[in-house]
Amino acid sequence: MKIERPGTHPGSRVFLSLMTDWHKIFIVSSLSFLGGAWLGTIFVDDWTVGVLAGLIFLTLILLFGRILARQPAFIYFGLIILSGFLLGLGRTYLVKDYSGELDGFLGQKVSFRAEITAEPDERETLTRLTVRPESYGAKIQITAERYPPYRIGDLISVTGKLNRPDTFSTSTNNFDYGAYLAKDGIYYQTYKPQLSLFKRPTVGIIVWLAELKSQLLGKIAQILPEPESSLLAGILLGAKKALGTEITNDFRAAGVSHILVLSGYNITFVAENVLAVFWLLPRVLGGVVGFAVMIAFGLLAGGGAVVWRAVLMALIAFYAKLTGRLFDVAAAILFSAVALVAYRPNSLTADLGFQLSIMALIGIVYVSPWLAERFFGWIKSKFWRELIASTFGAQLAVLPLLWQATGQVSVLGFISNLAILPLIPSAMGVGATALGLGFISTILAWPVSVVSLILLKTILWLAHWFASWPLSGLTWNYSSWWLVIIYYLSLFRPVVKYWQTKIASESLLRVIPGLTRDPV
Repeated sequence: MKIERPGTHPGSRVFLSLMTDWHKIFIVSSLSFLGGAWLGTIFVDDWTVGVLAGLIFLTLILLFGRILARQPAFIYFGLIILSGFLLGLGRTYLVKDYSGELDGFLGQKVSFRAEITAEPDERETLTRLTVRPESYGAKIQITAERYPPYRIGDLISVTGKLNRPDTFSTSTNNFDYGAYLAKDGIYYQTYKPQLSLFKRPTVGIIVWLAELKSQLLGKIAQILPEPESSLLAGILLGAKKALGTEITNDFRAAGVSHILVLSGYNITFVAENVLAVFWLLPRVLGGVVGFAVMIAFGLLAGGGAVVWRAVLMALIAFYAKLTGRLFDVAAAILFSAVALVAYRPNSLTADLGFQLSIMALIGIVYVSPWLAERFFGWIKSKFWRELIASTFGAQLAVLPLLWQATGQVSVLGFISNLAILPLIPSAMGVGATALGLGFISTILAWPVSVVSLILLKTILWLAHWFASWPLSGLTWNYSSWWLVIIYYLSLFRPVVKYWQTKIASESLLRVIPGLTRDPV
C-alpha cells in the first residue's frame, strides 16, 4: 500500500497553494459571493429555502472534495466558498423592500414633493422622470411633457394618480415592465401629473455636473443639427435624448442599439485618452487626477450599472499603472461585478444591461483570442484580425442571453458591428474636439463639426442600411434557459481548453529559459 506524506497528494498541493495565493482566494471568494447573491435574489422571499439550498450545495461540494482527495485542504477550500457564499446570500437579505410602501395610495390622486434622483429620459414628445417622495424610500416614474425641462437634483411638487407598472406584450414575448423598473427601486408610476419646480439646488457635485452637462448638450445642439447632435450626445456624454422611433428601430434591427448609449466600449475609449493625457503629469498627481476625472465622468454620464462597471475597470487600470503592477483583467471583471452586486444585488438577475455588459467583456477578453488564433489566423493585418475576433467574441457571448430576454436578435450584428464600431472612436474624438472649440468660437468649431457631421451621418446611414436587409431583426418566440445553458457549455468548453493549453505553454516558457514558440 502506498503511503503519502501529508500535503503530497496532487489535489492537496493544488489547494494548499491556493491558500497562500491571495489572487486565487479573491477569484474563488468573489465567484462564491456572486453565487450566493444570485441564489438570494431567487429566494428573496424565503429565508429557509435559500439558506437550505445553499447549505446543501456547499455540503455536496465539501463531501465530494473530501472523498476525492481525503485531505483537509479541501475543507479549507470549502470554507472560502462558504464564506463568500454566505456574504452574498446575506447581502440580498439586507436590501430594504419598498415595493409595497405606497400601496395605500394606489389609484388615488395624491400630492407630494419629491427629488429627481436620475437624469431625465427625454423621448420625442415626453420625458420620464425618476423621483423619490420626501420621507419615503420607494421611487416613482413620472411621464411628463418635454417642457419645461427638469434636471437631476431638482425638488418638484407633484399632483397625480398613482399606479403600478404593467406587464405588456411585444411582438415576441410578454415584458414585465414592473420587474424592469424594480431593479432601480421604482415601484410606482404616474402619467402626466401636474408638476411645478419647488427648489433647484445650487451647490453640490451632482448639481455642478448637471449644469455642466446641460451646457455641453446645449453647445452640441448649436454646432450640429438633429439627429446627429442627439447621437453625439448619447455616445459622448450618455445623454438620454430622443432619436425618434424610426432611427431607434433601425439600430435595434441592425444589432447595434448599444451604440446609442454610453457603453463600456465608449468608456474604454475615454479612459484610454484620460490615462494618456494625465500620465504626462507626475505619477501620483496624474493618477489622482485621472481617478477624479473618471469618477466625475461616471456621474456626468448618469451612472447605471454598465457605466460604473466600465469606470471601475478603468480605475483598476489606473491603479495598476500608478503602482507599476500588471493589470489582471479577470480580477478587474470580478471586482467590478462584486462591487456593483454588493451595492445593488438584483443587478445580477434583473439588469439585462449589466448582464450583457459582463458577457460581452468576457467574450472580448477570453473568446476573441481563441477565435483570432483558431479561425482568423489567416488575416494578415493584426488590427483587422483583432477587430473581427473581438466583434465575433462579444456577439457570440451575448447572443443567447439577448435572445432569451427579448426574443429578438439581429443575425446581422456580426457584420454591422464590424462596419460601425470602428467609426465610434473617431466620431467621439472629432465630436469632442468640435465641442471644445465650440466654447471658444462657433466659427472656429465649424470645420471640425463638419467632419463630425459626416461621421455621424455615416453611422446613421449604415444602421438604416443594415436594418433594411432581409434577415435584420430576426425573431424567435420560443425561449428556453436549457438552450442557453447548452449553448454556453458548448462555447466555453473549447475556450477553456484553449486557455489551459496557452497558460501551460507560457508556464513552460518561463521555466525553460531560451525556449521560444518558433525555434530556429
